[in-house]
Amino acid sequence: MTQCTHDIDEERARILFILLKILHRYGLLHNVEFNINQLFIITKNMLKVLDSYNDYAFLGISNTWCGILNEPKNSFQIDTVDKLKCLSAVFSIDLAWKLQKVLNSSHHFQVTKNTKQKLFIINLALICFHKFDDLLIISFRLFLKQVNRWFQKYIKTKLFIDGTIENQLLLIQHCIKGQFSLRTNISFEEEQDYYRHLKRFVQYPSLSNIFYTKDFIRYFY
Repeated sequence: MTQCTHDIDEERARILFILLKILHRYGLLHNVEFNINQLFIITKNMLKVLDSYNDYAFLGISNTWCGILNEPKNSFQIDTVDKLKCLSAVFSIDLAWKLQKVLNSSHHFQVTKNTKQKLFIINLALICFHKFDDLLIISFRLFLKQVNRWFQKYIKTKLFIDGTIENQLLLIQHCIKGQFSLRTNISFEEEQDYYRHLKRFVQYPSLSNIFYTKDFIRYFY
């Protein structure tokens, strides 16, 4: 494939995602028939060429896929490692971009229904991480580490404790699972941060009976 042809294909893909983004925003995505499997292939190819968080945000790739997965008549299933790896990478990039914006603006990170869905898919990928072929995980690992790093930064801010206790627990759980799955060391400072939040959590009746302090890491892992 020549460079010219490659550039044309990339530009067509960009236009496609912009159109899908507009349709999703106006609630019209379910009215359009298109080949989901072909869109998935295009998404995988875009992961290889886009080089900034702003590109993904502008094209709305993450929101488009959320819209597809939540459609009542959705026929696309995350039933292969390839699909899991690709979509978890897309969602990791999206959440990392949002966290970066939040930390640069001192706004709160909104944990929505879609956010929880993205975290669920990312966590599933983390569980399966070491079963992936080595050739598949080089860039994938980078995406997961980036979003985990941004979550760790957010947890250290005052903005974090302004969220609901359930959302705080969800984000800390994600951070710890990510560190275990990616085999990154938990520093003494990070461990102390986790235990500090745990002491607050046990004050809430709905959470106090879930786990004891000494079982904190084991519970999340």
